[in-house]
Amino acid sequence: SPIIREFDFQVTTLDGGEEINQIQLTTHQTAKRIYMATADDDGISRVTDVIPNRRNSISSKSSLQESNEILLQHDTSGAGLVTSLAFRPKAKNLDLATGGTDSTICLWDVHRPKRPSSTITIQRDEEEAVNQICNPPFINSLAWSPSGRLLSAALGDGTAVVMEVDGRTLVEKCLLRGGHDA
Repeated sequence: SPIIREFDFQVTTLDGGEEINQIQLTTHQTAKRIYMATADDDGISRVTDVIPNRRNSISSKSSLQESNEILLQHDTSGAGLVTSLAFRPKAKNLDLATGGTDSTICLWDVHRPKRPSSTITIQRDEEEAVNQICNPPFINSLAWSPSGRLLSAALGDGTAVVMEVDGRTLVEKCLLRGGHDA
């Protein structure tokens, strides 16, 4: 017979209706909740604090709907998808980096969702570019250094970019090329 499992709770606030490309979880300082962020095909990242941080705070088989869902509009034109996101470790604020098919990387203070704190658009170098489907190169993946000072992005053209956070601004430090040629 099939195994049927009943879950302790359901997350019902992330109803975007589009494909989820990536999901991240984090805790922030002494919060009693776990934050969950999703990168979505509609160009929006959704962040919710609906997941309790301690198992004993979950009421059995309940639907947790009392949450704060925050919408971060990565691409204001509506044409780009959010393909990647990453919570920044060791930050004073709840910071989230998002990247998409528009070759843009945004740094957000999640609690100030109207506009990103910083935005960088990756420019394509025509002489060094390899064959690719998207032009300019989209953001495949984002990763923070453990200190939260550096952010790296893997691009759809086989390159990688390393950025540093200076105050609340992303500053491009280097572009790594030829990683797949070695």
